[in-house]
Amino acid sequence: MTTKEPLVGFDEFDENKIISDAAAIDSYIPQRHEMRQLDAIIFECEETMRCVGYKDLKDDEFWVNGHFPGSPLMPGVVACECACQVSAYYASKFKLVDGTMGLGSLDSVKFRGPMRPGDRLIMMIARRKYRPNMLFNCQFQIFIDKELVVDGVIKGVPLPEGFI
Repeated sequence: MTTKEPLVGFDEFDENKIISDAAAIDSYIPQRHEMRQLDAIIFECEETMRCVGYKDLKDDEFWVNGHFPGSPLMPGVVACECACQVSAYYASKFKLVDGTMGLGSLDSVKFRGPMRPGDRLIMMIARRKYRPNMLFNCQFQIFIDKELVVDGVIKGVPLPEGFI
């Protein structure tokens, strides 16, 4: 595992103090059922442009039986989706886009450790670049037990009106 300074210090939030639960998150992002990969928001700051959410990995996740049988590992693309949903939540809540933000690209993604059922993923984002209704670019990190397991850059773009 790699040691890297977190985007949001672990002393800046309390994992047990939920700012937005699943119902509140649903009012900001469209993913539902198996595709909702965000359980709670536990830190958000419009001034510093940072946000933290978490996902508890369960034994009945849609990927458990097939990735990999007998030794389930969360697929990296699903982990990236978790971070993208934190980013989309933030962009929607703070009205950085009209409508819904979609994924434009992922850059410099590094997978640094396994993610397994029973783990809590702490997903952090920090805004880097922003153009109203054009681009929302942020750095992201995913931690398990304060150990960095995934990081990279998300480029979000607004989805066309009527897309969803």
